[in-house]
Amino acid sequence: MEKKAIKASIVVLIAAAMILPVGAITQTAYTNDKEQVSTLEISRGHGSVGMDISTSPVTVRGKEIKQVRSISANAMLDGDVQVTSGDGLEIQPSIAADGAGSLLIGMIADFGSGLNAYFTSSSDGGATWADNAVAWQIETPQYPSVDYWGGSTYYGTMVPSSSDSDGGMLYLMECTDPTDFENGYTLTGWGINDLGDGYTNIKAVDIGCDNGVEDWAYGGVAFIGDHGSGLTETPMFAYQMTEDGYSWFYTFSNADDPFTLEHSLSAAMSIDHTTHYAYPIWTYLNQNTGLYDIYTDIFDFGTWDEYQGYPIHPEIGSVFINDSAVSTEYIDVSAYNNNVIIVAQTTQYGAPNRDITCYYSYDGLQTIETTTIAASPDSEMHPKVIHTGDNQAICIFVKNGNIYSTTTDDGGATWTEPEQVNDQDGTVETFYSENSPADLCKAGAIWSDTRSGNADIYYDSIAAPGPLLAIESISGGFGVTATVSNTGSEDANNVDWTISFDGGVFIGKEKTGTVTVPAGGEATVKSGFIFGIGKTTVTVNIAGMSKTASGFVLGPLVLGVE
Repeated sequence: MEKKAIKASIVVLIAAAMILPVGAITQTAYTNDKEQVSTLEISRGHGSVGMDISTSPVTVRGKEIKQVRSISANAMLDGDVQVTSGDGLEIQPSIAADGAGSLLIGMIADFGSGLNAYFTSSSDGGATWADNAVAWQIETPQYPSVDYWGGSTYYGTMVPSSSDSDGGMLYLMECTDPTDFENGYTLTGWGINDLGDGYTNIKAVDIGCDNGVEDWAYGGVAFIGDHGSGLTETPMFAYQMTEDGYSWFYTFSNADDPFTLEHSLSAAMSIDHTTHYAYPIWTYLNQNTGLYDIYTDIFDFGTWDEYQGYPIHPEIGSVFINDSAVSTEYIDVSAYNNNVIIVAQTTQYGAPNRDITCYYSYDGLQTIETTTIAASPDSEMHPKVIHTGDNQAICIFVKNGNIYSTTTDDGGATWTEPEQVNDQDGTVETFYSENSPADLCKAGAIWSDTRSGNADIYYDSIAAPGPLLAIESISGGFGVTATVSNTGSEDANNVDWTISFDGGVFIGKEKTGTVTVPAGGEATVKSGFIFGIGKTTVTVNIAGMSKTASGFVLGPLVLGVE
């Protein structure tokens, strides 16, 4: 497909601010049009300016399991898979995938007991979906967000009701087995309305997960809320710092400063699984221009420092993306191997028409360039983006009641011509899902659809650029064998892999190698000779993905792998 790149100029303000102490830092502004670069020194520093420590979260009781469909589990209409079919609304979906066929979704739905946040799953790449979904008896939330952590584990959160701790309840949903609705899902929450000066009226959340550091650290949540110091709709950030749930909560403005980060419209979050850098990102209203600009503060989630006796992730620096000609309203971000891609709904070519703009970097936002993904006479809105490999990503957006997808294989510099995803024209629901009508994972897109006269959840797969690997299975015998598939459009050549054993093995605890997996095909990787006795956990890692299995080692045999 033809690719296009529309060049534009942006101004990027980079503050190399470390977390302690926070002070004025000289910032450098870059103007990039791919042919020339000019710099401007700015004597304004930014980073976190407010930090609070919460105690352990409270476990939420009152779980309920509901039937979410009255159709057969493999019902398909014109290629779009119908996930739910309740009589009430099913809206505001979110999705995550493990790269091995498991998908988890969150949604706001009414399955007979009022609107609530429900979670359900697919174990075969979205071809079929579970008949049930799980929720908890809480005040009606909005806009759930889910992400894959590793192994069989996912995490999620949601926007709390304004009557739930003054809108100051930050929820954390943990799913250790998406197929086990009785025991695989738990919900905890931090009541932060009285933490420090108070965090209230949370209006947007996005969770990013990473299992590369601690097995209890889920990742982080970027969100927007009001702060008792006098900040309205300001960027906020949180992550867990101890195994028992103590957490850091951040703000990034002082209410008394002449320049504040306020009146944010959207928040997004991504963690680079290769560098373990976290990129929480927000829009904010620039008081000087009247436009919405972008702000992010980068954290090193691969490192623990100490502050006042507590573990803390160091801040790497903060980044402003300001353009006097562009207002950025709704954003999303994805990061992989220092390639950071930010997609934004913008008024680049004048309101009320909206377009999709891409800001991309190959060096962790040290430098940033921009291109336009979509700018037709109609409004393109609500973009989402996710990496599928090195410099490879998918972006979706909504236009005229339809979902469109486009891909890049050069880190965001160029994008393919957008193609419609949904098969029935003009039925994507945007009234109740105004801020986020659709979401995206590596395998495909999910959205709320009105084709049946009601708002139901639908899913469809999207072809990824280049190779797209998945760990299909792990089996035992003499050692361990893992089967790896490639559903992408290109061969995956010389991909690094690792098979490791935890417990039970005395010889051959880890094996590494490379494998080539043809497009549309499969390949196997093997641990080779091992020797030991006892229970073991097998972990297979390839291309940033991992899959685990348990078994029993008896001499050179690995038995009962599951």
